[in-house]
Amino acid sequence: KVLICLKQWYQRRVRGKGTRFRPLSLEIAKPLFPLAGRAMIEHHIEACSKLNDMQEVILIGSEPTSEMTPFVREASTKYGVSVVYLQEYKPLGTAGGIFHFRDQIRKGNPSSFFVMNADVCCDFPLQEMLNSHMRHGRNDVITIMGTEVEKAHSSLYGCIVANDANNNEVEHYVEKPETYVSNTINCGIYVLGIGVLDHIKSLFNEQEKLSTGDSDSQGLERNILTKYAGSRKLFVYRHHGFWSAVKTPGTAVFSSQFYLSRQRDINPDRLAQGPNIIGDVYYNNSNTFELEQRAMSSGLGATPVSKADHYSTFQKRRPFSIEEDDYEDIKSSKEQ
Repeated sequence: KVLICLKQWYQRRVRGKGTRFRPLSLEIAKPLFPLAGRAMIEHHIEACSKLNDMQEVILIGSEPTSEMTPFVREASTKYGVSVVYLQEYKPLGTAGGIFHFRDQIRKGNPSSFFVMNADVCCDFPLQEMLNSHMRHGRNDVITIMGTEVEKAHSSLYGCIVANDANNNEVEHYVEKPETYVSNTINCGIYVLGIGVLDHIKSLFNEQEKLSTGDSDSQGLERNILTKYAGSRKLFVYRHHGFWSAVKTPGTAVFSSQFYLSRQRDINPDRLAQGPNIIGDVYYNNSNTFELEQRAMSSGLGATPVSKADHYSTFQKRRPFSIEEDDYEDIKSSKEQ
């Protein structure tokens, strides 16, 4: 059985977090921001609902439960899966969140579970990744989804050095290195065998004995993956499809463009139709208007805005330029 765990990276706006996503995050939590007419994390849940023997989707974050409950109820009904939201008492980091809610994760005796960052856009080959993970035949193994980026951009991410001749075993992992390590990067999507929980527990016990720093808050990348590398327990699933992080308004528009173009191939009924509609368009009656013009050779598209008669265009940049300030890409004002 499989348990899906979606990790939300968004922290409360009042604490000054998520600033790169402003002004879009001023009125709505980043995980609920619409991409192609659906909440950012709804794309994750839809992909998870197609997995074989999938038990439950857990959303872990620090947003108030009252803000997440309507979405959770709607998603559970819409996709026919159990979706629950667990609120952290403070930001715990990915490994910290897993450890704090370990009893909920173990419920139902899953053999493995996914951990996914909320702010990624992908075509989500989850079943293929799970099949690759299960072939290792152990319950203490972690599989990372990895993809290739240009050398100049690789240091913005966790970098993976893997042995292709040995089942893609990860021999070395560095989170956001200062110098070049590899152009294979961490996509923020993982499969963890249920036995990994014991390793995370030992990490917290060690931190508690040392009494160093905040022992409740632990990151998965720096505290777990770095130590797992070279232990024959960490592997990479190489993804050759679409992937992008959603860190800024510019990448949000780029991600909407991908999701809309994908609907044309897998579910065209979700797209608006009509003689005056150009490109892949989603429109709903709440006056949310999203437009992506795939036919324009210049790569122009429109940003999500509040009124159908007001939209602006942006010049699309490379898909992985997420650490720079992309606000100039969007020419609309905060009021729009």
